[in-house]
Amino acid sequence: MLKELFFKKEPLIEKEIKEIGALVLKRIEKKIDELKAIEKRIDEKIDLLKALAEKAEEIHKKDIRHEEVINLYRRGLKIDDISNSLGIPSGEVDLILRMCKDFPQGKDFLSKSRHL
Repeated sequence: MLKELFFKKEPLIEKEIKEIGALVLKRIEKKIDELKAIEKRIDEKIDLLKALAEKAEEIHKKDIRHEEVINLYRRGLKIDDISNSLGIPSGEVDLILRMCKDFPQGKDFLSKSRHL
């Protein structure tokens, strides 16, 4: 008798299982969409970090170039020689040296630029 009741309600149980399955599938799809949104934000942050790393590398290279200019000047090289040696314009060499406090004209340049 119990078996008969179970088998009579089987279509009903099957319908409930399908409904529950549909609900679970909707929840899974929602979670997938949320994960895709998170992945997109992570990708954007990765791109931003890459750009910042490139900018930091660029700044680091400039700092190294500035140190090279100053070191060559301290060794007695003239602006044109430093320019030729490093392959950068002499105006840039001059500017780097003027910003350096150890460069005689640098002190004047820095004090004048503060008053502007």
